[in-house]
Amino acid sequence: MENIETYWAIANKTIAIINIIIEGWPVYRFVKPFMKGKTCCVGLSYSAAMLVFYLVPQEITYPYLLGILVAWTIMCLIEGQNIKQKVFLAISMYLIRWGFMV
Repeated sequence: MENIETYWAIANKTIAIINIIIEGWPVYRFVKPFMKGKTCCVGLSYSAAMLVFYLVPQEITYPYLLGILVAWTIMCLIEGQNIKQKVFLAISMYLIRWGFMV
């Protein structure tokens, strides 16, 4: 019975990591109609940043805002045109994510 806590901790961490990876897909789908280039990199960068923020043992104040900032930076690096649209997309993604958290 002592191993149940260990199994629960492993399952809990695994589910959280899978959830973070899956959260990159809506970011990718949200950005896809507005960009011509490699839009999958935006979702992957968001998931990678959120995984780093989750796995780093220090408390990060606003991890979702930083994740969206990473996605915005990748959007601007992939397609440097129409920065205002990308700012709007990043703010919209953050607000949608914030709305689901509440």
